[in-house]
This record gives sequence, structure tokens and C-alpha cells, in this order.
Amino acid sequence: MCGGLNVKDGPLVSIGMPVYNGMPHLHGAVTSLLDQEYTNFELIISDNASTDGTAAVCLDLARRDGRIRYYRQPANIGAVANFNTVFALGRGRYFMWACHDDWWAPGYVRACIDAFSLSERLILAGTRGEWVDGETGRQILVDRGFSTIGLPPAGRYARYKSTIHDGNHVGVIFYGLYKREALASAVPMPNVIATDHLVLAKLCLIGEFVVVPETLMVKRWGGTSTSYANMARVMGIKSRLAVKYPMLVREAFLQRIIATTPELSVFQKLRLSCWSAANYLHVHARIAIINGVRRQGGRLLRALRVGRWRPSAQRPASGRRAVP
Repeated sequence: MCGGLNVKDGPLVSIGMPVYNGMPHLHGAVTSLLDQEYTNFELIISDNASTDGTAAVCLDLARRDGRIRYYRQPANIGAVANFNTVFALGRGRYFMWACHDDWWAPGYVRACIDAFSLSERLILAGTRGEWVDGETGRQILVDRGFSTIGLPPAGRYARYKSTIHDGNHVGVIFYGLYKREALASAVPMPNVIATDHLVLAKLCLIGEFVVVPETLMVKRWGGTSTSYANMARVMGIKSRLAVKYPMLVREAFLQRIIATTPELSVFQKLRLSCWSAANYLHVHARIAIINGVRRQGGRLLRALRVGRWRPSAQRPASGRRAVP
């Protein structure tokens, strides 16, 4: 029992795990899900035509536990399409995505289920998450997430913008537990960089999020998380604009989300649209200035190393010989 809810008789939870070449962490990730205290769930694994030992591991685990449903794509359909696929295959009232190299404490799903009792408007519940180096396992940071209980739609969007969007929090809450009916309004996800941020932006306008103040999941940092170029390659993004200016493309999608959200009045849409655009310009102007300073500083350091720069007091006057 947990919070008065029998974990065997509670609502069905669908866990979707898109995977491509999941070795060597796949077995540990799946095992941590099978060990959940909340047991009424289905684990949907969509293998994106892996070329390592992923298929063998999944088939073996599926034979041992009937809650696993394993599907193998005949060809690689791309990362975002695979995320969309596992959602479409889910049958539960609640849904969560799970990465093949992550880990969850036994109480993770239970904590998320219990959190939904805090507010009728909640559509997403998660916990804090620990980010570790994918190779060494060393802790990098703890993502504390953000909650929006009690805030109006514009306030929830502002909270999203100032945390997930601006990079002050990495976004572990994306891998929390959703009410499936609400998540369906944001899926299928578009095939663009930071498409997970767009899901959160859409949902924060129609409902509330909460983060349980316990660190009950671990995410590995590395691989495609390290650069936009790697993300674009894995996702199969061909648009040069989307690869070179991913945040501009994201802002364009955000503007469309605001304009098409029925929960907002015309005035609210106009006000929020202007605020979002101004926030984008402010943040990226600041980033451009910082990057410019770094570039100029780098050039100065290189010039000093090769001896091409001297303080003006040591430079000879034009047309005159320098005084020894």
C-alpha cells in the first residue's frame, strides 16, 4: 500500500522506452523499472533497429516479465519518431518516457502517482534527478526541477521560460509521469532540437506541474547530449536553419503554441507572445555578447603567445625609431 492506493489495483501506467544500441546500460535501466514498488505498469520498448546486443537483452527480459512489450523497427526511424511511437502504443491512464541508460529508485513511480493528489489541475509529476557523467558515473548536478501549482497559465509559462528554456534547470521533469489525455495534446512531437522543451511549454499552458523534493532518478550525461550537431545527426534533421539556429526555430514553435492555446484569451495570447519574444531576444543578445567577449579574449591570448601584441607605451611612434 502507498498513500491508501493498492499498487496492484491502481491505474495502469505506461512506460515507453525508445532505444537504439542500448548496451551496456540497458539491462540495468530495465531492471530498475521492473523493481518499482508500484507494479501496475506496462513497459513498452521500441528498438530502433539496433546493431548491438539490444534485441537479445530485450527478448530475454520480455520472456521473464509479461509486463514488457518489445517491438523492433525494421529500419531506424529517428529518435523523435521512436519517442512518439512508444507513446502511441501505450494503453495506460498515465504515461512516462524512460531512457535506456537511466536508473530509477524503487519508489519513483509511486511517488509520482501519489503527487497527483496535491491538485486536480496537475498533469505532470516528477522528482528531482541526479545527472552523472556517462563514462565515470561522477555526479555533475542535481536537477531540482520546478513546480507550478497555483499559478495562472501566463505564470506557469514564465516559470517554464525562466527555468527549463533558459537552461537554469536541465529538464528531468520531462521524464516524469503525465496524465495521458493531457500529453496527447502535445504529441506527436515535431522533429526539431529541444522538442522536449516544446512539450513542456505546451503543457504548462493547460495544466500544472509538480516536483517531489526527493532525488529518485539518475540520468547519464553524454553522447548526443553534448552538442546540437550530434543531436541533429541522431534525430535526422536536415534543415540547415534548424541545425544552425535551433533556439530561433524553438521560439517560432513557442509562438505557434501560444497562438493556438484555447485556454488563453486573445489579450493573454498577445501579451504572452510579446513577452516570450522579448525574453528570447534578451537571453540570446546576452549570449551573443558573452560569446563575442570570449572570441576577442581568445584572439588576444593567441596574439600574446606569438608575441604580436605589446602595450601601446612600448610601441614605436610612426616614422621614428624606438628608444631602447
